[in-house]
Amino acid sequence: MLLAGGLPSNLNTNTDRMCWLAVDMLNLAKTFVYPQLKNGSLEIKATLHRGNVYTSVIGEHMPKFCVVGAAVQTVIDLHLYTKFMTIRISEDVRSAIAEPRRFEISDAGNVTLSDGSHMKTSFLTANEKRRLSYQATVDAKEEIVGQRRASITKRKKSLT
Repeated sequence: MLLAGGLPSNLNTNTDRMCWLAVDMLNLAKTFVYPQLKNGSLEIKATLHRGNVYTSVIGEHMPKFCVVGAAVQTVIDLHLYTKFMTIRISEDVRSAIAEPRRFEISDAGNVTLSDGSHMKTSFLTANEKRRLSYQATVDAKEEIVGQRRASITKRKKSLT
């Protein structure tokens, strides 16, 4: 699964939200029981990177939504080095996290990308003690954004 954040609004909390989504997905996978699997549980891995992408819909009879760009290739390369039940983040993601104390970040070493360059990466886990206060902050910010949008919509209607 590929997830693109920052659409339609690029907020300064998008990176944090992407990190929390990855943490939540891993936590949910731990609770998922699937007896047909060898160890009985689902194992996933998450890789996060920031960068510009291009999107398009390709196809006429069976259209598909495509996301392409250097950032996508970087995620694919990083994903190859990621072990199951871990979250690997790029240095760009690490530096863009608005509230780094809400996560535990440890060095994961350098990864060689398909173009031959090297990228410093880190492992990410949640600092659960700080999680609840983060969610309250996000909810409050979303409420403020919602109020601003409603105010703008009201002004637009009054102008017409």
